[in-house]
Amino acid sequence: MAQSRKTLTFVLLAFASVGLAQEKPNPAGPAHPPWKLQGGYRVLDLSRVPIVIDQPGRYAIDRDWNVHVVEPGTLIHIVADNVTVDFRGFAIAFDNQGEGIGIDGDAVSVRNGALMGNLFVDSLRSDGAETTIDNMRILGDIAIRLRGDRARVRGPRRVRRRSCFRRRPNRDAAQPGVRRRAGV
Repeated sequence: MAQSRKTLTFVLLAFASVGLAQEKPNPAGPAHPPWKLQGGYRVLDLSRVPIVIDQPGRYAIDRDWNVHVVEPGTLIHIVADNVTVDFRGFAIAFDNQGEGIGIDGDAVSVRNGALMGNLFVDSLRSDGAETTIDNMRILGDIAIRLRGDRARVRGPRRVRRRSCFRRRPNRDAAQPGVRRRAGV
């Protein structure tokens, strides 16, 4: 009888250890990344902000997002090098104080969509080298703050600064940064 109890105990412990070894992590737990793989992209889930992108690769969003965060901070913080975030024609609207996208990695590209911040925000801030902003509509108190080397903004875009006091442009005055030809 003692031998059968030992055998039964051993068998139960063996099954329990196999069951624990095969247990998959809880998808809602902290080990679950804030993205899913889809068509070669890591599609971001902005219901889980703040998001830190710390791996190189291609990221995207697959729908329009209206994000409300109670505390100031950065919605998407890119710290990895060689990252592309493709909005695929969608938009992210946010109203927290802080930044929409903060870039500290090098060779980062943000493209094809809209980023709309509220007052007292930097919609997009980059301290990384070789940042490319391509085909984006960006609105915010400070729409774009590029401080890295070889940063560029290209493609059809609308960048606008919001403020409490909107000034009407003086149509007779030359625009800053625009040279007038002689005789015009």
